[in-house]
Amino acid sequence: MRTKKIQCYGCALLCDDVYIKLTKDGVVENTINSCFRGNGFIKNYLSESRLQQAVQKQSGLEILLSHEEVVSNLKEELLKASSIKFYGLGAISYQDQLQVLNVARKLYEEKKTIQIDKISENNDVLLSPSLTGIGQGINNADVFIFWNVDPTHSHPKLFGKLLFSRGMFRLSGKEMKKFILIQKQESDLTRLKDILIDNSTQSSSQLVTGLIHLLEGKSLDEISIGNLSKDNLRELKTFLQATEYGIIICNTPIQDHISITDLNLLMEKLNTYVKGRFSLLALPSMSNDFGLTSALFMTFGEEIASISPKSQDPADLAIIFGGEYLRDEFNPPQINFPEKKVILFDNFKSSFSSKASVTIPYSIPGIEANGTAIRLDGINLNLHKWNDPPGEVKSISEIFQSLLN
Repeated sequence: MRTKKIQCYGCALLCDDVYIKLTKDGVVENTINSCFRGNGFIKNYLSESRLQQAVQKQSGLEILLSHEEVVSNLKEELLKASSIKFYGLGAISYQDQLQVLNVARKLYEEKKTIQIDKISENNDVLLSPSLTGIGQGINNADVFIFWNVDPTHSHPKLFGKLLFSRGMFRLSGKEMKKFILIQKQESDLTRLKDILIDNSTQSSSQLVTGLIHLLEGKSLDEISIGNLSKDNLRELKTFLQATEYGIIICNTPIQDHISITDLNLLMEKLNTYVKGRFSLLALPSMSNDFGLTSALFMTFGEEIASISPKSQDPADLAIIFGGEYLRDEFNPPQINFPEKKVILFDNFKSSFSSKASVTIPYSIPGIEANGTAIRLDGINLNLHKWNDPPGEVKSISEIFQSLLN
């Protein structure tokens, strides 16, 4: 029996304080300090239902493909298609993203129409001067605003790190943390709130306007912020004005919850009227969404706009990555794949693979393949291989590199 420290790739938190206990045969006996998502991710490779070869559907039959046949099939489908749309690239490592995008770039130069799904969702976040780090949230933050987000399921260990962290101590020696929740329905966070703002009847713009009026000192009779009473408004104003280090936490795409313009305006006003300052911590839906932004700039540069989806018309071919997210009951992406021809990269059969002409398993980053990923606060982290993939399973980098040869 031996213990090994690993980098978990189960969500964008990319926890580096997780350990596994391995038997003499190299099989994981149990995990230490992992959450339910991380535990499921780590043990994925042990599943008896995991695919060990690519599967192609033909006339109602399933045919197993070798690596060479997979590459040949991909080349044929990419050659036939005049338009190709890539989904789920945020689920794979940075090295895999670069190889896929190098192929996409080559196809683009061959005058094929290339689309990358959700291409602009994270750009505004990474370019924001208000982006903060997890360490600041753990060590310094005293006020947290959760904006339509419940990380207890999507990023399970994040809330524990923030709640049971050192935080900001006052002269009294007591730790002072305040949790302000802005949400449309109750969640697991509700019981921990100091102030709960029900925003089911207000738009984000109306909510931001109310918060700004509160900070500017307008009469409470003129202010409407969710369901808050005058006493609640006074309490909220006190919390905000006394903030030494505040963090707004929200999911990406941020635009689904609050416009970037409204968010920037709110940040500006908060940092004008509060004692300290406020920053932003955005939670991407996939483990390496932020890495994708970097990889896109590396391969397409200023031409990124030309591969951003502009039409709702389906492409000739869809190539989909990140099957684990499609099956994730705690973070279900609302994705519709209208393309008639689908090639899916997934390690398990599912309702999505039943719609794919080919399902291709791949080496799991951080377990069976080395790589890097960008954490949700913009920090680059290495992913280290500690196990060999089964059967003929190759990494996505190897598969797409073969397409360039």
